Amino acid sequence: MPRIACRIALLMGCLATVPAVAEVRVIDSGYQESKRGDSVVIDRTLTIKAGKKLFAFVTNGCSIGMVRPTAINWYSHEMCTVKVNGETFFGYSHLDDAKERFVEKSKVRIINDPAEGGFEMTQEGKQATVKLEVRVKDNDDKFSLQVTVESRQAIKGTQISFCSYPSTMEPADKLNRVVATAKRVLTVGPNDPPVKMELDKDEGWIFLHDRVYDHDVPTLAGRRAVGGCGLWYPTSEPLHAEVQVSRAHIDPQFSYGPDTTRMHFVLTDFGHDKSNAQALETMQAATVSWPQVPASKP
Repeated sequence: MPRIACRIALLMGCLATVPAVAEVRVIDSGYQESKRGDSVVIDRTLTIKAGKKLFAFVTNGCSIGMVRPTAINWYSHEMCTVKVNGETFFGYSHLDDAKERFVEKSKVRIINDPAEGGFEMTQEGKQATVKLEVRVKDNDDKFSLQVTVESRQAIKGTQISFCSYPSTMEPADKLNRVVATAKRVLTVGPNDPPVKMELDKDEGWIFLHDRVYDHDVPTLAGRRAVGGCGLWYPTSEPLHAEVQVSRAHIDPQFSYGPDTTRMHFVLTDFGHDKSNAQALETMQAATVSWPQVPASKP
């Protein structure tokens, strides 16, 4: 996995209450240079203010990650990757951060909609052109993610993966990673091997968290854990859905047939707002509507 310490300091700035706004606002920092150790790096922050919650995403021109409400729940370097016929889009390499290697693979378009603002991020490859569209509705505490694949070669299949280090990354030898769904709970402890959890068609949401390090529980050096994170998806879209659970990170993964070229998700980060019990109640009570799309076929 990529290096994990680079953006953790950003967590310290996430504790302030976000003031309410009358409409969704999107703030684009543009690409900016900063020092990281002995290196000069370049990245760009896209911030969406929507009243209940503030979401901020970062790109180095290649990958996309989230840095607020937290930089770990949906990983700040690589929260989402897409593979089409095996070609990877929005993947992260720490080498891409460096100024001398900067390439703007991702073309960004801001969506200035006061009712549902956000941004699009598009990459062109040999197999396809892939677009991520992130939107937040006014006064909502979730964001939607739509992935659109426009083929340049015959599509054999598409895979979408997410990466989460829920609640905390430390202490690494005491983490107990948990995936909760509508009907079961899976826990991987510090001495357990990685587990693959295949999701059934009646498991349309997952709540990722740590069993021991709940919201505001001390971790190391005066730092505290945060709340977990959640993901919803329409179960008719993917051919296969699973969650890879290790002692460190949790990776939800979804596979689609060649005829499915538009995929939908809704995500949230409970960050500094809710304990695990409160967040689980929110996941259980939430209602998410989906557009009418055909089921994925092999």
